[in-house]
Amino acid sequence: MNLAQKEVLDLLELIQLERVAEKNLIEEQIRTLSLEERKKRGLTWAPVILRSMDYGTGGFLHVTLQKTTSDSYPVLFESGQVACIEPYHQSLNQNRNFINGITGVITKVYKDQLTIAIDNDDLPEWVTEGKFVLNYYFDDKTFKMMEQAVLQVAQTEKGRLAELREILLGYMPPRFEQDTNPINIPYLNPSQNAAIALTAQSVDACIIHGPPGTGKTTTLVDAILYALKKEKQVLVSAPSNLAVDLLVEKLVEKKVGVVRIGHPVRISESIQAHTLDSQIALHYAYAQVRNLRSRAYSLKSYALKYKRNYVRGERQEQLLEVKNLLREAKDIEKYIIQDILDKAQVIAATPVGCNFQEMKEKQFSTVFIDEAAQLLEPAAWIVISKAHRVVFAGDHCQLPPTVKSAEAEKKGLSVTLFEKFYQRQKVYVSQLLNVQYRMHDLIMSFSNSHFYNNALCSAPKVGQQKLFEQDTPILFIDTAGCGFEEQQNPETKSYFNPSEASTLISHFVEYVQNLQGFTDYLPSVGWISPYKEQVEYLQAQLPQLADLKQYIAHISIDSIDGFQGQERDIIYISLVRSNSQGQIGFLADTRRLNVALTRAKYKLVVIGDSATLGNHPFYKDMIDYFQSHNAYMSAWEIMYHN
Repeated sequence: MNLAQKEVLDLLELIQLERVAEKNLIEEQIRTLSLEERKKRGLTWAPVILRSMDYGTGGFLHVTLQKTTSDSYPVLFESGQVACIEPYHQSLNQNRNFINGITGVITKVYKDQLTIAIDNDDLPEWVTEGKFVLNYYFDDKTFKMMEQAVLQVAQTEKGRLAELREILLGYMPPRFEQDTNPINIPYLNPSQNAAIALTAQSVDACIIHGPPGTGKTTTLVDAILYALKKEKQVLVSAPSNLAVDLLVEKLVEKKVGVVRIGHPVRISESIQAHTLDSQIALHYAYAQVRNLRSRAYSLKSYALKYKRNYVRGERQEQLLEVKNLLREAKDIEKYIIQDILDKAQVIAATPVGCNFQEMKEKQFSTVFIDEAAQLLEPAAWIVISKAHRVVFAGDHCQLPPTVKSAEAEKKGLSVTLFEKFYQRQKVYVSQLLNVQYRMHDLIMSFSNSHFYNNALCSAPKVGQQKLFEQDTPILFIDTAGCGFEEQQNPETKSYFNPSEASTLISHFVEYVQNLQGFTDYLPSVGWISPYKEQVEYLQAQLPQLADLKQYIAHISIDSIDGFQGQERDIIYISLVRSNSQGQIGFLADTRRLNVALTRAKYKLVVIGDSATLGNHPFYKDMIDYFQSHNAYMSAWEIMYHN
């Protein structure tokens, strides 16, 4: 076993650490969080009622459940996942030592309904006679997929996957060939054209490095289009459904034939027509499937309904015919799926979707992985195991992958394959996109200096754009000495700062009143905080603000993670932390703040406590930067003015 194989095999320990941490976290949340908080996090559907019951294959009881309320909470439930039905009154109790319910495996998920297969002959009365809840249970499926991929990569002795392992981990240099076709797409800048040229010349792997606002998605889409000139089909993946859906939307706009694999409930409405499920339903052969299944269900119902007047063995013959009809329907459906996948130019999926049953044997000349700097290495190997060559796109100076286990993070799980390839290779493997099209120069410059060695420049006119001539594009509002102490929600453990939120609102109200004197244009606005509790506090305040009535529809409030990939005309950032110990928690990962600082086009306002933040060199430099541009004020001025 060589060094690369050992390095990959070491990931098994980290996967197990992360598995245990996630399992413990989910179980603790289900036991201790309030029902409403669990619903907000997508961990619980409640109240839920029984819609129907039927016996399915293997003797399992198939129970269809429906939510009785509509909401916009996230959906975590998906096919193949274990879930638990629990009495409604029991679920209201917090800090329970156990969860007493019925577990089963989810077989289908719709927007407000799902079907769960339960290995019980009957259900208790509390299910059939009233309301109850459905709780998320720890899903081991993704961890098993990662383990299988890691073992496959580590144990492979020769062949293409073994070569990619050595190259991506820096033990072998990647190869590049000269592409004889010059690339000069008119609407792209030189660095974007160079990035596409790099992907064309790459034999093994390369990176499109896209800092904020530099058109990474546009460049990646054109790189995919260029690859399709020579290749019949490519695979496109990303760690989140949102990122995959964005690429699908852009490819569809370019008239590319895309099949989006994934659970329909997790896929954007705008691309539902391009999902595998939708294309199956529209396939010319699917009418046969419907007809066969209809005949099977009718025959099964008839065979089970009447017990008398049967010739010996007749019922068994009919049930055997049911089985044959369903088998024939399944065979035709398999043909349909393969036909759709074979004809697609692009197959798009998250790493879990790439492991879809009909995808397991498929191989691709090129695999494109977007947001690769957010993808855990074990998950990346799921995708790469299907590749002859790999094109990464992303930015390791922005959000890292989410790791629940502190021990796994310490041992290196948060270091992505993107980073390893980028940092270990001594040859030229990455093309930086160096022209940004989003923000004023003063908004860009601090991040440009700290994360990109001042390699970025602004597109013509973009760097000096303002909402109005007299405006200052950046501002730091210092709450030091104002007594704005942070608070912590004892249930969620997340921090919030009501006084800082009030300061944000007061400054924003005054700013937009000022703005009305210069323009009738209603700009888009984002209020960002690293802490979910502060986000929810601001969201609760917004509807009550009469002075902001005309602006409410233009204001988005979310976490930093929620704003990645987005932009707004005006951005306010509430940093929350204010304590005598100088503790800043996960704000110490400055990549997260890099995302927040680069969302604004015209106006960036940061609010925080310099006495708390200034103990960290990054935040000290940031505050000094604002001061050096006369873009600093104390929250006392806002308090006194009001």
